[in-house]
Amino acid sequence: ATGVFDRDVSDVHALSYPNLYESGRLGLDLNFVRMTEMLASSLVHSLIIFVVMWYAFDSVDTMHANDYYGFGTSVFTWLICAMNYRIVFITTTINWVFIGAVLFSFA
Repeated sequence: ATGVFDRDVSDVHALSYPNLYESGRLGLDLNFVRMTEMLASSLVHSLIIFVVMWYAFDSVDTMHANDYYGFGTSVFTWLICAMNYRIVFITTTINWVFIGAVLFSFA
């Protein structure tokens, strides 16, 4: 949603220096290899969260609340935290819309 606010250079500079957008035109960022790398990375991260939560949740037995609902809620909560952590670090334009969206995702 905040990509609308990303403005790296003015229109004049964009037309004067078309090589600035070479990676988009040549498909260097959104190709099969890069998408496979991102998919593998997300799979590894989700497995790390799952395994850590599996061992952490198995060792905690608070009032016999070790059920699927509690485990799923815990994993989902950590997935949201991990997603927000990643979004904060890859965003180049931080403004009130971005901060509001991140805060809203925790609500």
